[in-house]
Amino acid sequence: MAKHRIDIELAGLAREFQQLFLMSGWNQRECAQHLGVSFTHINGILNGGGQPSVTLVKLIKLMVEGPTKTDYRSLILVLEKFPVATRAEIIGSLETLLRSSLARKF
Repeated sequence: MAKHRIDIELAGLAREFQQLFLMSGWNQRECAQHLGVSFTHINGILNGGGQPSVTLVKLIKLMVEGPTKTDYRSLILVLEKFPVATRAEIIGSLETLLRSSLARKF
């Protein structure tokens, strides 16, 4: 029974990731670059051959939906799980995304 529950939770993560990917407007290569993972990993998640981690789902959610006031602490915790070089790339991507998002609003 516990394995079945875990399978459902993983499927839910993959579905959430897929929905966020569609909302992002990115292609698979852009998504991989923004999230600091391989194209193959993104392709696998989107085509049912792989599973995103909870951390990856949280990261794409923050990038696509934008942070709430309480999400900044969550963002720091998520970023701490990545190597320093990857963190810098992710922060750069977030800054670019925020700038483009703000530019569209004004």
